[in-house]
Amino acid sequence: MKDLEGVKKIIISGSNIDLKEGFELAHSPEEALGVFEAAGFKEAIIIGGATVNSEFAKRCLIDEVIFYVNPSVLGNGIPVFRPEDFELKLDLIGVEKIADGIVELQYKVKK
Repeated sequence: MKDLEGVKKIIISGSNIDLKEGFELAHSPEEALGVFEAAGFKEAIIIGGATVNSEFAKRCLIDEVIFYVNPSVLGNGIPVFRPEDFELKLDLIGVEKIADGIVELQYKVKK
């Protein structure tokens, strides 16, 4: 957790949950972004599961998407987005080889 020291962290949940010190609770993507904006931030990174990612996507609140491609093939896995009725059209803006065959693909969302 040392990597997250000094970083504003917000958990999005429909429930009122007890959070560890250093975390804040928001009940929607808009509320979370409002907290960041009120604190003076101009950018936020979403690190979430398929449900949270889909909620931001459906509301057109995503500007960029970054994928890390790992040199493994799985027959099963965790989806990035839920199967929902939305579409993100992307423009490739960057490719970087990270290490051990891992590639970072950076896309800008077409608005």
